[in-house]
Amino acid sequence: MRKIIISLIIITITYKSSLCQELSDLGKKHFSEIKAKYKIEPCDLTYGKTLTYCVEGGNRIIYLFDNNLLYGIMFQTAFLNKREAEKQLDIEVSNFSKKHSIKPSYGNGMALFTLPYQNLGVSFGIIDEPGTFYLIHHTFLSM
Repeated sequence: MRKIIISLIIITITYKSSLCQELSDLGKKHFSEIKAKYKIEPCDLTYGKTLTYCVEGGNRIIYLFDNNLLYGIMFQTAFLNKREAEKQLDIEVSNFSKKHSIKPSYGNGMALFTLPYQNLGVSFGIIDEPGTFYLIHHTFLSM
């Protein structure tokens, strides 16, 4: 449990310190520019489409591209059981809803927020990969 909390703190610090700049990169930065920002190699990539960086505790940061242009950033936080992932999902959705004074729409197991004045969408959900449940926080351009 302590490892999960530490991982969440690391993700949160990474998220808060880098996301503001990276949100302004949406729709502007190209695949090669994002890849060049990091001194480490991605753990997975599909050229021009995705860059995945694996961080401590099995967590991942994924940059999503369309025609080599950054259109989304996804944080995946690893959990060993679904109950813990769902608990954290409820907290994240509630906090985001309160912070932005908007209610999500739900579909396909995801909570979706639209920030119309910023042309951004934000979704939260859980995916199940063998042995790991990932809490997803995906911020993307919504035009």
